[in-house]
Amino acid sequence: MQNCARLITLLGLMLVVGCGGNVENNYYTTEQAGGHSGIGGSAGSSGQAGNGGSVSTGGSAGSAGTGGTAGVAGSSGQAGSSGASGTGGTMSDGGTAGEAGSAGSGDDAGADAADAQTAPVLEVSLSASTPAGMNMCDGSQATVFKFDLANGSASDITLDKLRLHRIGVGSSSDISIGGLSGNFVSLGIPDSTGYVTFDDMAFTIPAKTVITLSYWIQAASSSTQIGDQIAIELADVGAVTLAGNAKVQGSFPVRGNVFTLSAAKCGTLSAELAPAQVSGTVVKKSQNVEVLGIKFTAGINDVLLTLLPLKCQASLNGAPFSGSDCMKRITSLALYDGDTQVSTAFVPNTDGTATFNPNWLIPNGVTKTLTVKASFASSASPDQPYDKIAIGLTDGGAAQDMVYGQYVGVTVGAILANQLSQNPSVTTTILNSGTLKIEADGHPAAQIVVGGKDSWSVAASYKATAQYEAATIDYSDVIQDSPYLADNADVVAVAVASGGTIHGQTVLPASDTGCADADLNGYPIEVPKDGSTNIQVWVKYAAPMPGAVVNNAQHGVPRSGHQPRVGLSDSIVGPEWNSAYLGKFNLRTTGAVSGERLYADAAGVAKPNAMILRKTKPILTAQNLANNVLFNGEVELYRFQLAADQAGCVGFKQIAFGITGQQYVGFSNFRFYRGSSQIPSSEYHVVDIKNGTDLYSGATENLSSTYALVNVSFTAEDTVCGSGNVYSLRGTANSVSSGKSVSINLLHEYPVVITGVPVGSLINMAPENPNPWFFHVLQGQNTSGPFIWSDQSELPHSESSADWTNGYLVEDQTHTVVLTN
Repeated sequence: MQNCARLITLLGLMLVVGCGGNVENNYYTTEQAGGHSGIGGSAGSSGQAGNGGSVSTGGSAGSAGTGGTAGVAGSSGQAGSSGASGTGGTMSDGGTAGEAGSAGSGDDAGADAADAQTAPVLEVSLSASTPAGMNMCDGSQATVFKFDLANGSASDITLDKLRLHRIGVGSSSDISIGGLSGNFVSLGIPDSTGYVTFDDMAFTIPAKTVITLSYWIQAASSSTQIGDQIAIELADVGAVTLAGNAKVQGSFPVRGNVFTLSAAKCGTLSAELAPAQVSGTVVKKSQNVEVLGIKFTAGINDVLLTLLPLKCQASLNGAPFSGSDCMKRITSLALYDGDTQVSTAFVPNTDGTATFNPNWLIPNGVTKTLTVKASFASSASPDQPYDKIAIGLTDGGAAQDMVYGQYVGVTVGAILANQLSQNPSVTTTILNSGTLKIEADGHPAAQIVVGGKDSWSVAASYKATAQYEAATIDYSDVIQDSPYLADNADVVAVAVASGGTIHGQTVLPASDTGCADADLNGYPIEVPKDGSTNIQVWVKYAAPMPGAVVNNAQHGVPRSGHQPRVGLSDSIVGPEWNSAYLGKFNLRTTGAVSGERLYADAAGVAKPNAMILRKTKPILTAQNLANNVLFNGEVELYRFQLAADQAGCVGFKQIAFGITGQQYVGFSNFRFYRGSSQIPSSEYHVVDIKNGTDLYSGATENLSSTYALVNVSFTAEDTVCGSGNVYSLRGTANSVSSGKSVSINLLHEYPVVITGVPVGSLINMAPENPNPWFFHVLQGQNTSGPFIWSDQSELPHSESSADWTNGYLVEDQTHTVVLTN
């Protein structure tokens, strides 16, 4: 026979229903219902009466069977009575009756017909699958009792009432028993004697079917029941009430195993403040900002967080924290697992509460973090003490054990619980707007700038930093405000740039100093939140004009030697700039979130350096000697290349050297070379700066405890263009012996710009003696000039032209040469 038991679960109730075929080797086996042959005499020659077909429960209706063949009467036996009608094949709801069988030779044919007239019987027994006894965790639910109802009758039986009995140690009321009432599951609590009755069930057990009923208990969560022992039974035959004349039989009591309530929890969940949680700062109107992290840890079983009651409280202008003030600053709260939102955003109630149903799973033994994010209102206190908010748990919330289904309270850590006090551990400060900071960012060093080129030079460099929100700069003001001799005419155009790209440009007004606005609205500068952006001021410089052309005017025209300084303006008040810009940079900046104006302090920010305007400039490069050996005879002491900027040639007037020695060494017959050729003596002079001695004609510079200052000056000037010339100083050494050495370097310039007329030293200028061949550049009362050159902005050029200058900022005058024996 086939065995195809089907499992059906109704909430806590499990039914096992038999299907198709006879039930064998279980609780009963149905008999065949057709007539049987008699057993009296021997069969007649015509054979035994045929059976009408067997009956089996649960099958589909078969086709009608044919009547049995008539038997021949036995020679010595009495004819039997007619057999019962044969059933038509295998059937569940009854087959079509077959034809009557012929008389047989036995004497008990038709006995089964009499059996069919008896009352149906329901066999009650403990199910083989009833759960084994075990410890139940505190507050859990467990299946504890299974029993079988076997209907072996040919008709259905209706179960009208069940009475279960709770036995064991403990109060009868410490459990609920899950049962069946009608067609749905219900719970009942045993009475003081331990009985619970389920009335009016009207539950059908079909004919020839076995049903297994499954019952559970729900233990109340209470420490008073720890150690209680519980078993469920059907105490006697009266525990099962059937409808009609159906009978109950079985070996009573039918009793399940003993379950003991344990102190252990089915599940645990703890909530703590997540690691690295610190107070933060936001600006008004910010959206979905993390304000709190809660770390949850599940133990014993997986836990589903089903209820999370939060509360928001706010402190406005330094007032005490209050739940009712929360909705004045918070528009919504939401819960996130990483980037995934686990609940619908919630607008806090008037008291600041917000209850979520996240249905968020925390696996056993795993720690997960739930992030609370807030969106902020459009208003905030503009001044300190700023507004603050804090988020906390009103209680532990509720979580469901995923194995036993009961609710597990959440244990809240002390630091997290402190969130709703007047001194919360983690708060969020709300600003009316973010901040903008401007710093000097490596302003270009003072240098010679060549005017007249249609190219940009960096005049100033700043770093803009936005905090708490991104910022947009769409308008600025720039200024030329040199503390030295300069004019706005030195500058053709000014641009405000960022990232190597111009965002806006302007032209300065006609004046000695002054400012102008640069509109960046078409291409604003964006400063990222909590990040920085470089802002530079670029300049195109004008070509210096000859003094003869402008009647030697120093203002209103660009002149060689002017020192313009251009950068961002501050403290300018005008049409676009209100009084709030006093002490602030003139940068019109708007916060990306707050929409408020942001102002950057100018106090303490370094001003850019002044540049030196020239028509062209020299490029001096020290070169290595052919060898660095000191010996008696003509020795090369120093070599350099002098070139000119592509803007034009330079005039070379003078250069000076310092020579020192460790021991006595003498030098005479100094010569100056251009390339590999000695320059004719008529074109230059070599003198000792200290005493005016001519060093060309053979005088000896004795290096023992002193040093030599050797000056080379051209009678007129040497014109240098393009890549220029290689120059070298040579001298005849004597008294050189093993271990002696000398070092040679260019004399350093004074760090000041002098532009004027070259004049010989006609007065004693310590440590120099008067010498017409040691020149100074004279500008008013100021003089300077070991290295003298001209940008030839005074054309036609003459020695009296006021375009001569010293070597300040001419590159590479620091090289030192050492010669050793």
